[in-house]
Amino acid sequence: MGNNGATGPQGPQGNTGPQGPTGPAGSNGDPGKIVSDEEPTTKFKGLTWKYIGITAVDASDGTNIQPNTEYYWNGKNWVINLIKAQNIDVDTLSAITAILGDMLGGSLTISKSDTQGIAVKDGVVKSWDISKMIDPNYPDGYSYTSMGVALNSGGLTIYSAGYGITLDKGGVIDPKYKVASLQAIASNGRNSIGTGLVLNATNSNFPFTINGNIDVIGGIRQTSKTTSVTIGAGLILSLERRGETVIAILLGTINSSLTSGQQFGVGKIPLGYRPNTTANIPAHMTSSYNGAHIDAGIDGVCTWWGPSTNTGYPRGSQMWFTNDSLPN
Repeated sequence: MGNNGATGPQGPQGNTGPQGPTGPAGSNGDPGKIVSDEEPTTKFKGLTWKYIGITAVDASDGTNIQPNTEYYWNGKNWVINLIKAQNIDVDTLSAITAILGDMLGGSLTISKSDTQGIAVKDGVVKSWDISKMIDPNYPDGYSYTSMGVALNSGGLTIYSAGYGITLDKGGVIDPKYKVASLQAIASNGRNSIGTGLVLNATNSNFPFTINGNIDVIGGIRQTSKTTSVTIGAGLILSLERRGETVIAILLGTINSSLTSGQQFGVGKIPLGYRPNTTANIPAHMTSSYNGAHIDAGIDGVCTWWGPSTNTGYPRGSQMWFTNDSLPN
């Protein structure tokens, strides 16, 4: 027998056989998110639950679950599911409650109503309130009173347009309506006046009322204003104003005749120092004249009461209260 011949070429591929039977179904996977008004009974780490109940409830782990809020299970507790975004661009953003960390913005305005609000801008915090009251004396039947404050690093400024002036919220805080300011002062290399607070009032008769007790540690110093006036017959009154108190000292030498009830005709006590009720200034000289005194009237006119005389060196002092504006 002879040798085998060479292998011939491969024949064409046959037809594909029929598909085999379907394999068994796999097990169900864990749900990614549950939306319900009851706590999920089966929990696993990473499970998200949106609670859609209408009232807050306490979960099985003690976490207080708030309505319409989403939580996730960290393996031990329910934790609120915070959404973190690097950039949010919206036309309108509203929230009932917000817990914020550092926030950077150009300005912030919180309007309680058309007449009340707070604004923060350019380093100044402003607050305003416009009240409206029925008043038949005005054409529309109402009068308005506005109050506003502005706070910055220099202090606190108070504004009020006063009774009857109608303003919108943008006009309340205006320099022409400034009432008073509370400013902080501090020492520096050129100014060693010390640290403290200064209350500056626009009106010299600005009322400052404290309801309650005041404990003062240290002294109270008041601005002092002084003047003197020659009332007549050679007599002079030296006057010192401290707050609403005036101290008068009688000086001089009688150089013309005086009779009891005679008004001095040369000078009067100037405005800023006049008593709010008639004050009696003792006029002591010799023992025979110790009953003499000078009346200082609320109009500044002074009157001699005592023995008739044309000589002597009367001396005396008196203190009274004044309602006059503080003199310049």
